[in-house]
Amino acid sequence: RRSAEVAQRLVALGRQRALHWGWVNTYTYAKSLGEQILAAEEGLDWAIVRPAIVESALEFPFPGWIEGGRTAAPLVLMALGGLKDWPMRKDTPLEVVPVDLAASAILVVAALLLGGQHERVYQLGTADVNPILLESLVT
Repeated sequence: RRSAEVAQRLVALGRQRALHWGWVNTYTYAKSLGEQILAAEEGLDWAIVRPAIVESALEFPFPGWIEGGRTAAPLVLMALGGLKDWPMRKDTPLEVVPVDLAASAILVVAALLLGGQHERVYQLGTADVNPILLESLVT
C-alpha cells in the first residue's frame, strides 16, 4: 500500500517537472534528458535518431510485421468506436515510419557516425514524400 502511494507521488512529481520545463509528458521529457546527457559529454561522438510513430514493416521481415502493440492503435480504436469529432486540422499529416525503414536508417546513421560524417540529429518521417492526411483516416 505504501509503495503504491510512493509510486503515485513519483509519477505526479515527474509530470509536474516535465510540465515545468515545457514538455507535454514524462515520455518526451525523459527523451530530452537523455539527449542533454549525450550533448554534455565532452569528447563523445554521438548522433540522435528521432523517428516519427514507428509502425508495421514495409517489407522486412514481411509486409505488415510489427512486434508488440501498434503505436497508432488507440487512434484506430477511437475511429472504430465512433468518435465523431476529431480536434485536428484537415491538412495535418500523420507522421509514421515503417519499422524496417527506421531500423535501416539507424544503421546508416551508425555508419556515418563511425566514419565521422554524421549530423547531430536525424528526424525520420515520411509525410514530406508520402503524406497520410488525418482527414483521410477519420472521414
